[in-house]
Amino acid sequence: MIATAPPKARAGLTAALFVVLAAAAWTALSQPAAGKAAWDRVSLLALLDTAEYERLDAYLVGLQWRYERGEHSEAKLENAFAAFASADPELQPKLDAWIERRPRSFAAHLARGEYYRHLGWIGLQNGTLYTQANSIPVSANEFLSQARQDVQAAIEAHPRLGIGYAALINIAMAENAGAEADRWFRVGIEADPGSVSIRRAYLLSLRPWQRPDQDPVELMAKLDALVQDLRETHEDDPDLAALRGFHAYITAELLRRQRRHNQASRYYRDTLAEGSDWVFLRGAGINAFQSANQVAAIRFFTDALALRPQDPRLLNSRAHALWSLGNHETALDDWRFALSLDPGNPHILYGYAEALRSLGRAERAAEVIAGATPFAQNSPKIRGLRGRILLADLGRPREAIPDLRYAVGLDPHAGESWRAYAEALYRSNDCDAAATAIVTYQRLCANGTRCPDADLMWARDALRGTRDPDICPVYGILGP
Repeated sequence: MIATAPPKARAGLTAALFVVLAAAAWTALSQPAAGKAAWDRVSLLALLDTAEYERLDAYLVGLQWRYERGEHSEAKLENAFAAFASADPELQPKLDAWIERRPRSFAAHLARGEYYRHLGWIGLQNGTLYTQANSIPVSANEFLSQARQDVQAAIEAHPRLGIGYAALINIAMAENAGAEADRWFRVGIEADPGSVSIRRAYLLSLRPWQRPDQDPVELMAKLDALVQDLRETHEDDPDLAALRGFHAYITAELLRRQRRHNQASRYYRDTLAEGSDWVFLRGAGINAFQSANQVAAIRFFTDALALRPQDPRLLNSRAHALWSLGNHETALDDWRFALSLDPGNPHILYGYAEALRSLGRAERAAEVIAGATPFAQNSPKIRGLRGRILLADLGRPREAIPDLRYAVGLDPHAGESWRAYAEALYRSNDCDAAATAIVTYQRLCANGTRCPDADLMWARDALRGTRDPDICPVYGILGP
């Protein structure tokens, strides 16, 4: 059960110790790696990789300390902890060791919480189970539960941790627990009144499609009340002031979801007129991409990356836009960098593998998927893609069958995978199974499933020189 408020920091850092650690942080890490203006995601993951837990703690505690003193924005904290939102199974034992070494560290608990929360999000997006290093299947909800425990431990250790409350709001909404999101917002704002991340997370939770069981008019009224409060009480804070564009942003998102892109673009402009937030820029970029305005999309994604450096999702989005303009090698660079930061993200891996495939590098695309982490390999979308590559590009239907069988087993409504599965079976001389798969595919298409723009002429070709439906039932289904 989720607590209604974070418990007292019984094992937390004392104020004096917090100041000492923070001072040590910026003494120890005052000189970033050569050529770097600050410790970025790659640098932080490198510290974790080499088990430099004291330095990690010192740096992250120092960021929180300086934020509380008003010396920099909360965005630096968000960006730092986002480094651990990576679907890389090798991170888990390292994060576990960090907590074992420093069990009272709010930074360690929040870092592992971000790791688990990201895995939960990927699981929900892909509708499948993911496998940890010990090969035990874990559901998305289990990952979210583990994330919640770690984030609550971080808040117990340091109650003013605004980004922790924002994470709990996001976890609550991933679990469709709107009332819990409301509760964590109230508790979080009391603990950290100036937090941008708490407000952004909560405003995003009020999007009507996030709470389908609530009246959208009431949700927008609640959102408008929060925006009005920002106008009245935080006019001089540029970071909070940017959130005043949320009403226009939600309207733009609704129009985009309805594919009314021209109208949506006007509301995105109104949103950004209030101020730049990376969420707003990402939405405007997606809308521009879907409108085939790739130049604008690249600009929006690049501006968002300036506020959210090295974000894998933004790199993935920009790669798609670059690819559409024909800037293939630059797009591949973005995809490779995104995968280095989040190697188990199926969305990024899919785009990269499809790009390689379209350049005629099908063998390399299949190798990239085969070498991916279990978090990506267990995605039905990824397994379906590898099956189609083996079947259509490399001419190895028997090898394609296991991947395609896995894909349709976890996503029985995937029309494209069913069609490819039927063809792989057919070309492997398994006519009865191919016939069953074709019937399933045709039923899905008739019931409204999005089917690929391809016919079944392959099944009308001669199979071992015969067209006898008694030998191969496929012919009886498709006709002459």
